[in-house]
Amino acid sequence: PRPSGPQPLTRWKSKNWVPEFIAEVGRELKARHGWQGVLVGGNDAKEVCAMITRIAPDVFIDLAGKTDWSQFLALSAEAVCAVTPDTGPMHVMAAAGTPMIAVMGPTDPRRHGPYGDCSKVLQSKRRCLPCYHRDCVLGEEDKPSLCMADITPEMVLEAVEELLKELNYKEENA
Repeated sequence: PRPSGPQPLTRWKSKNWVPEFIAEVGRELKARHGWQGVLVGGNDAKEVCAMITRIAPDVFIDLAGKTDWSQFLALSAEAVCAVTPDTGPMHVMAAAGTPMIAVMGPTDPRRHGPYGDCSKVLQSKRRCLPCYHRDCVLGEEDKPSLCMADITPEMVLEAVEELLKELNYKEENA
């Protein structure tokens, strides 16, 4: 099975998507398509990636802190669809043409992308956006930002299916 590629952690706490939501999306994509999720990131992502793999065992390969840029690019090239917040790797994947669902929080996707025909952007409709705060000033300190928590696994799964249809993805071609 071809991989799907979540990048779960950003440098801004307010851009991080909910780990439990990542696990749920991974479980559902594996059930629907047989895809193996691949979690990538630096050493700073190890803790959150380990938590996601505990929540959804046998769904993800945890490569946090174990890949360099060339390996990341190779994984991205193999990914059927990445689900990613607004990160540097998101922009690299967009430039490489990796199909993706960008889960955007406090930044403006019209300004920051991703750009291209291979991506869909999901963002909360909160009036406070884009706020560009590194920490959500409206939410609780140890919780995901409100705008990121607004984006549900169901919304992401629907966007994945729409993107696959637009790209004429066929399981037998995987």
